[in-house]
Amino acid sequence: LPPGPRRYPIVGNAFQMPQQHEYLTFTSWKQRWGDYFYLKAFNFDFLVLNSYAIAKELLEKRASNFSDRPRFVV
Repeated sequence: LPPGPRRYPIVGNAFQMPQQHEYLTFTSWKQRWGDYFYLKAFNFDFLVLNSYAIAKELLEKRASNFSDRPRFVV
C-alpha cells in the first residue's frame, strides 16, 4: 500500500479525515505523502489520488484491477 498518515488502532485515520473542504486537506497532505496516499477509517480503505496523470493511469489503463471494487467517490 502507498504511504499515508499514521493510523490508530481500530479507528485508523477516521479522526484525521476532514469533514469539510476535503480537497484543501488532501492537497496539503500531497506535500508530505505524494500524488497518492492511503487512508483507513474503521473498515473502509481509501486511496486518495491528487494527480490527473495518476488517476488516468489507474482508472483507464488499469481499470480491470479495480472494476470489481465498490464505487465510493469523494
